[in-house]
Amino acid sequence: MKADVRTTHELFHAPGRYEIPIYQRPYSWEDQWALLWEDVIEVAESHLEDRLAPEAGHFLGAIVLQQRQTAPGELPRWIVIDGQQRLLTMQVLLDASEYAIRTHPADADDPADDLHDLIENKRRSRDKDDPDTRFKLWPTSGDRKAFREAMTDADGMIAADDDARILRAHYYFREQVTGWLGNDPDIAANRAEALQISLGHRLKFVSIVLDPYDNPNVIFETLNARGTPLLAWDLSKNYLLHQCELHKQDPQQVYDQYFKPLEDDPWWRENARRGSAYVPRIDLFLYNWLILRTGSMVDADKVFVAFVKHTEGSDVREIAADLATVSEYYRDIEQGRGDSTWREFIGKWRTLQAGITTPYLLWLRESEEEGHLRVADRRRCLIALESFFVRRAVCRIAARGLNRHVAELVARMQNVKDSPAEALIAFLSDNPTPALEWPSDDDFSRHLREGRMYLHLTRGRTRLVLEGLERALAQQNDAVIKVGQVLFIEHLLPQSYLPHYPLEPDSVSADESPLQQRNRLLHSLGNLSLTTSKMGIAMSNGPWEKKAPQLAKSALALNYDVLMHSGESWTDQDIIERGQRLADLAIEVWPPPGKF
Repeated sequence: MKADVRTTHELFHAPGRYEIPIYQRPYSWEDQWALLWEDVIEVAESHLEDRLAPEAGHFLGAIVLQQRQTAPGELPRWIVIDGQQRLLTMQVLLDASEYAIRTHPADADDPADDLHDLIENKRRSRDKDDPDTRFKLWPTSGDRKAFREAMTDADGMIAADDDARILRAHYYFREQVTGWLGNDPDIAANRAEALQISLGHRLKFVSIVLDPYDNPNVIFETLNARGTPLLAWDLSKNYLLHQCELHKQDPQQVYDQYFKPLEDDPWWRENARRGSAYVPRIDLFLYNWLILRTGSMVDADKVFVAFVKHTEGSDVREIAADLATVSEYYRDIEQGRGDSTWREFIGKWRTLQAGITTPYLLWLRESEEEGHLRVADRRRCLIALESFFVRRAVCRIAARGLNRHVAELVARMQNVKDSPAEALIAFLSDNPTPALEWPSDDDFSRHLREGRMYLHLTRGRTRLVLEGLERALAQQNDAVIKVGQVLFIEHLLPQSYLPHYPLEPDSVSADESPLQQRNRLLHSLGNLSLTTSKMGIAMSNGPWEKKAPQLAKSALALNYDVLMHSGESWTDQDIIERGQRLADLAIEVWPPPGKF
């Protein structure tokens, strides 16, 4: 038996076929489609933003295979003992992605061809007497007809209401991929390549391959009928209860008082994101509690070892009580419970994917609860954190290495008695380490004015910036702040700008042609606004004389500001000037150190 971490490309690129035996249950993974697609898009967008380390990716779980004995020259075959739902879903996703990319107007044949090589065996590798050996995966008998239909659909005839789950899965993923690629050919080509790389090289499985003579029934029984491995939380809790017995304390009483409320609440066993992986929330809490209490970095794979080391010799009841208390603070943060300042910050914190700062937020929450932190000081701390992460996101600075510094920050804050906001700002701004870079006004402004924000940031982060500017403009104009409803990002100069917005004869920069300037400005801050869905549909790709009256109906300050400074048309120069205005405003909304 051999276990390896393998990418989708490593599993499917070479000739071969994975066969799901007839005793396996039919395809039933419908409730996982949306979650899988969210993970794929997160990896693809991270790849586009260059936020992933070369070896980084997303773990999709384990599969167990048994190699079949085949004669020399025959197509290699494996029986799928476990993980058939994952493998089948992945094949459907790969095929749906290839279809969506190949039928898109963008020139993206290379990504489509690369995906095709993961789906079908080349002709010379197939069995002459079995045409279905074209497929690199062959499902259980009840799914074969639908699978064959899905994987050979060349005319896009699959519908959303097809009876077979496999067909519905293909339709679902095809629609998702098509929507994500968008209408702009250049953007779509880049996204197609990012999607192909993510699907092939960033998604990973633990592949356990049995020898032909191993007994698969024993392995299957072990995996599925003998329980799951204990979580780090379970190990740590059991260790504490054992210590109770050693120290003549009542473990049942400790369990009932401090642990049972968490054990009885299924919320704690749900999976939560840690980086690109998912772990049970109770384990993630324990990981963050250890950083809070030790002020040092903890290896995510050695949480139990770190727990034993930290608690050795401590009073068991005190540790149990502290875990129970801090678990409530953790839940407050995760669920955005608290006053409006907390709730607003947590929404942005999630969008910015700043979960790495959870130990520090636990320190804030605990300090406030214990009366060591005033509300005004806490508010300044949250504003500083928001500015730090927004500026880094806009300037495309990766979070690599930041977790170690968060642990250092927590350790330093334990000794801070006064001015916690100043201590936080000093830590983030005075540290020369590149991992703690807090972008300057010049860098922040340049990226806002010249960067292709719509492409470089996730939609959520782009919307966060626009909503922050909307609030600031509304306050300047004494307007009622409307942000809170569902708003959509709108390109003032539409992405399909011809024929209503012809290229201008001259470029502002000598280094750019008019076309290069237009394509850069198109996705820059100066050309982005917010609309309701109804308003966006009404404006669409129409001429400025059609869009301007729609903007005039908007109650949003961002759109009012556009009309206040625009004329009878919307030009590249208008975009440049608006980008400067909004960049200047953004510096006030997300100030640099020393201006809080």
